[in-house]
Amino acid sequence: MSTLVRHLPVGVSTTALALAWARQESAPEGATVLLDHEVSPLGWRGVLWPVEARDTLSLAVVLRPVLPLDRVDVLWAMTVAAVASFVTGSGGVAARTWWPDRVIGPDADAVAGVKLDIVLGPGMVRAAIVAVRIDLPTAGLEVADRVSLATSFGPALVAASEETVTDPGRAADGYSAGSATVGRRVRAVLLPRGEARGQAAAIDADGRLAIASSTGMRESLPIDLVARVEDLDAP
Repeated sequence: MSTLVRHLPVGVSTTALALAWARQESAPEGATVLLDHEVSPLGWRGVLWPVEARDTLSLAVVLRPVLPLDRVDVLWAMTVAAVASFVTGSGGVAARTWWPDRVIGPDADAVAGVKLDIVLGPGMVRAAIVAVRIDLPTAGLEVADRVSLATSFGPALVAASEETVTDPGRAADGYSAGSATVGRRVRAVLLPRGEARGQAAAIDADGRLAIASSTGMRESLPIDLVARVEDLDAP
């Protein structure tokens, strides 16, 4: 197995282990932590991953993108799109993204969840710890392939990150094209209060969700102002 992968039978969280690796041992880009059993699999907004450990691929990858702080949201869009592409490309279901943190299958079932923790430097992103949890049976992937999937995911995510930095326009087009959110009527619940309703028009070049209201106004929402995004077109 690649020396960039640390495979452990149990741990509190992949994020904590990858973060320690990055800070204390200067883990290189693509360094990956894989846990067979993650004790505290917390995702975006502290939501607990509901799938049992035996059916879950739980990993975290260290990224070191050269990005200014005001473009952190693009890492979320890039990561979720990369997970969807990875699931489909590995022989799984035809996966798409739901902004900002989920990957869903053809029946809108949750296939994967993503969480990012950012390590800040002077005016720049020093590192990003990307935690990914994939429901392998729902994704159409084999539980027995957990190690090989983890080994191949890190390089795929690094490649996606590099494209995002070097060609942000092309990357943004890819996010929107693979998004199940775009084109739907949505309700974004905002923090600390309020909401935005309208048609999801695009995932923009900064990774934000652009919502067009019925009056023609268009608003781009950063992730840190959003509590959740609901699909108003769902049955």
